Amino acid sequence: MQLIRLRRRARKMRKTQTPAEQALWERLRVGHGRWYRQYPFNGYIFDFYSPSIRLAVEVDGASHNSMNDAMRDNENGGKGVTTYRITNKDAINCPGYLLLKIKKRINTWIPRDKWLQLHP
Repeated sequence: MQLIRLRRRARKMRKTQTPAEQALWERLRVGHGRWYRQYPFNGYIFDFYSPSIRLAVEVDGASHNSMNDAMRDNENGGKGVTTYRITNKDAINCPGYLLLKIKKRINTWIPRDKWLQLHP
């Protein structure tokens, strides 16, 4: 039941993206692998997610709580997902920095089975 609610909420969020999310989405979807917007995962909704490299990108605005975000990132990190956080301002004004981090992540990616061996 919770998954159904999360999917509905994610669908609604896709229709009402912030300008920062829209700007970043335009860059992510072109030539940086397969990305999903507002992707339900582990009881949360990532702003953007690439399952092939297990990378989530969160565009943080005023509504984000750093303590909750850290707890969420740690929980998802335990499942092998890395979260990159970027502010609304940086998503609009300097998305190139994030794209460089993503390219580095793609080049240094450790497959899930190998990751599980390194992090039992």
